[in-house]
Amino acid sequence: MMGATLPVSAQITIDGTDITFSDASKQSTAATGGGGGGDLTNVTIVQADGTATENGTALKAAMDAITNDGEGGVADVTTVIQLAAGTYDLGANTLTLKPNTLIRGVGRIASIITGQGSVLIDNVGTGDLDGHDMVLRDLQVKMTTTGTGIYLDNAAYLECFRIALVMDVSGGVTSIGVDIDGAEMDMTESYLTGDPNNSGGSVTLLRVANG
Repeated sequence: MMGATLPVSAQITIDGTDITFSDASKQSTAATGGGGGGDLTNVTIVQADGTATENGTALKAAMDAITNDGEGGVADVTTVIQLAAGTYDLGANTLTLKPNTLIRGVGRIASIITGQGSVLIDNVGTGDLDGHDMVLRDLQVKMTTTGTGIYLDNAAYLECFRIALVMDVSGGVTSIGVDIDGAEMDMTESYLTGDPNNSGGSVTLLRVANG
C-alpha cells in the first residue's frame, strides 16, 4: 500500500486502483479509466491556500502537466487532482480536461471552480477520446459572466458525480451552463441552477447538438 498524509480536507489513501477519501468514500480508477481500467499513476493535491486566482492558476498547471492528451493513443492510466475547500478562479483561462482524469473536491459548496473566460471547462479537441473517461466529483462549477461553463465535443465522455453547476450571472449577459456537441455527459446526484435576475440576458442551462 502507498499512502499520503495530507490535511483532513484532502486526505486520501491509495491502494492499487482504489482511492479512499477523507469522508470514507471510495473511487476505483478502474471505473474512470478506459477499457479494462488502469493503474493510478499520479495524485496531485491542489491546496486553496492562496488567493482565488493563485488557486486557479495552480489547478490549471496541475491539469496542463498531465501527459495524457489523446494523441497517438492514450495510456491506460488514471490521474487524480484532489482539490481542497476553497475557490479556484481560472480568470480568462480554460481548464482543458485530459483523458482519464478525475478532479475531486470536498463538496459542492466547498470546492468551487469559477472564471471569466469564454469557456470554463472543456476537453482536448484532438486524439482518440473514445473509452477514456473524465470525471468531476464533489465540486461546484460557477459561472458569473458571459460564456460557457462546460463544453464537450470530440466524442468525449464526462461523468459528473455530486456536482453543482451554478449560473450566478446578472447584467443582461448570455451564458450557457453545459454545451454538448457530439459528446456524452452523465450527471449523478448533480444539479444545474440559473439566476433569474439576469434581466435582458439569456441563460441556457443545457444545450445539446449532434456534432
